[in-house]
Amino acid sequence: MQRTIGLSLLLVTSIVGIALAQNHHHADANAGKPDPTASAFTTQMMQAMDRMDAGMMAAKPTGDPDRDFAAMMIPHHQGAVIWQSSN
Repeated sequence: MQRTIGLSLLLVTSIVGIALAQNHHHADANAGKPDPTASAFTTQMMQAMDRMDAGMMAAKPTGDPDRDFAAMMIPHHQGAVIWQSSN
């Protein structure tokens, strides 16, 4: 029971964090436009984060906190693996 509550709390916290991060990433009026002052690293990192965020948000909730958490973490970790292998 405590494990389910803990995982549910972690899932809710993660979703709120993602929502706030999305708001922060896209609140800028120039979001999506190339930044001429950004380094190549910054540009690539933001592109990778946008792909990862989209994959995490595409996970359909099932009501099972373990499955929902795993469904969101898979694209998160795939993004890290793809980023690491490309550099």
